[in-house]
Amino acid sequence: MKLFASDNRKPIKILSALFSILIVLTASSFALAQQKVSRRFPAGKNVRFELKNITGTITVETWDRDEIAVTALMDNRKATFNPRQTESGLVIDIVGDNRGRNDIEMNFKIQLPSRSSVDLETHSG
Repeated sequence: MKLFASDNRKPIKILSALFSILIVLTASSFALAQQKVSRRFPAGKNVRFELKNITGTITVETWDRDEIAVTALMDNRKATFNPRQTESGLVIDIVGDNRGRNDIEMNFKIQLPSRSSVDLETHSG
C-alpha cells in the first residue's frame, strides 16, 4: 500500500487551490470594507441640493418624482455621512462631518426633481 502518490502535480494543485482561496478572501475583505447607503428625502417646490465631498465621483440625474434619492458608496466604514434636510432642500457635508480626515472616498448617485438647484464641491477627484 502506497502512502504517498508518485504524481508530481499534486503540490502544484495544492498551491493553485491556496492561491484561489487567497484571491477570494482578498476580494471579500475589500467588499466588506465598502458600505452602501441609500436614502430618500421629500422635495419641496424649489429644491436646493448641496454636496461637499472630499474625493470620489458624483453622478446627478433628474427625474419626475417629488423626492431626492441619495446613494453613497463609502470605501471607509468609519466615514460619517449625515445628510441634513433644510427648508429649501438637502445638504450633505462630508468635509464637515469628517473633519481632519482626507482618506475618505465616497461615490454618490443623486436623483433630483428637474426644478432643482445643485451646488457640488469636491476637494480632489
